[in-house]
Amino acid sequence: GRIVEDAPEDWIGGDVELQLLDVSKDTLGAGESDEDEGDDPENNERELDFIIQKIKEIHAAKKQVQNPDGTFRQIEWR
Repeated sequence: GRIVEDAPEDWIGGDVELQLLDVSKDTLGAGESDEDEGDDPENNERELDFIIQKIKEIHAAKKQVQNPDGTFRQIEWR
C-alpha cells in the first residue's frame, strides 16, 4: 500500500478494515440445510446490503481519498 506521512485525519486510506458477516443458517433463523451457504441468494443480498451501507457511511462522513498525483480530495459519487 501507499505510505503517506502527511495524510489528513479523515483519509480513508491506510489501515485495512476486515468485516466478517455471519451468513450461516443458524444466525438467519432458518433450519439446517446441506446446501452450500455461500450460494444462497439471500446471503448474497445480505452481503450486498452490508457493502452498500459501508459505502454510504464513508460518503456521509465526507472522508478524504488520494488522487494519483498524491493530492487529497473529499470522496464523491462519480
